[in-house]
Amino acid sequence: MISRMDPHSIQHSGEIDIDGNLPPLGTRAEVIGLLFNMNIGPEQEGDDLLYGPGLQIELTPGEDPIRQMIMHTTDDSIIFEMIRKIATLPNWQIVNLNSGRVFPPRQD
Repeated sequence: MISRMDPHSIQHSGEIDIDGNLPPLGTRAEVIGLLFNMNIGPEQEGDDLLYGPGLQIELTPGEDPIRQMIMHTTDDSIIFEMIRKIATLPNWQIVNLNSGRVFPPRQD
């Protein structure tokens, strides 16, 4: 269940390393480029807040490569389509930070 009240993490589906770090999703430029193809991007180049249909995504300031982003939903009527698109990127997953539910579900 996706709820406007719940923040979501966009992260790599791989295992956390020995130091407790998530694997990178890609370089900052690669990640922004992938999201740009889905009509998601910053208002100005270099911004850490990205906007797209039904969502906002927070990047960690100055982080490169990107290991995790926080997504907030803004429009329940379109968010499921956007989540489906984001979750189809290779090795990306979306985790509800309140419930721990993962999309797409892990194939352990």
